[in-house]
Amino acid sequence: MTISDDSETYTVPPHIPSKDTNPAKRPATSSAEDSPEYKILKAEFDRVTTFSQTQQAMYHELKSDFAHLSRQFQEATQQAQTGPAQ
Repeated sequence: MTISDDSETYTVPPHIPSKDTNPAKRPATSSAEDSPEYKILKAEFDRVTTFSQTQQAMYHELKSDFAHLSRQFQEATQQAQTGPAQ
């Protein structure tokens, strides 16, 4: 391809695509999962997930214990008001 100007003539070489334009033929690159940043984020995510699951299990256990103790308290209060069972 030639571009003409009044003072000079420029020759531009034709565009030849790189031989590596086919993604299947490109050299394999490391995945994002291999990066140190990903590993740090994944470890933090796993830590927070484990913490949340433990916290949720403890909450449900505490809620169940509270309900059980509330029933026992109500029964004891009722017995105290009506007198001991004979």
